[in-house]
Amino acid sequence: MAKVDHYEIKRMNELLENYVETINRHVPDICFCSQCEFAKHEDDLTEVDEGELMYCKPCVDKCIENDDVDFCENCHDCFTIENLEEKNEKFYCDRCIDNIDTDSDEESGI
Repeated sequence: MAKVDHYEIKRMNELLENYVETINRHVPDICFCSQCEFAKHEDDLTEVDEGELMYCKPCVDKCIENDDVDFCENCHDCFTIENLEEKNEKFYCDRCIDNIDTDSDEESGI
């Protein structure tokens, strides 16, 4: 086995540290689709259930088509069907359904 010069090891460590810094600088923008598990840029993913899940556009479209995911009629955020409530044949998230209940109570004079 060939001997490696001390300065060569030091230079290799500097290169490795530079690579690690570069990767760490760019990795926070990379996420994985919760459905297909493909790596995508964060901007190319849709938050589902207030960011608990991240779906790429094809997966969101497929899930909407299969009635697994839908958008809240009020805030237009994306949620799984389990986290939406139906009222007047429209779907609302927990945050918005409370406001709709309050608005309807005020309108009815309660």
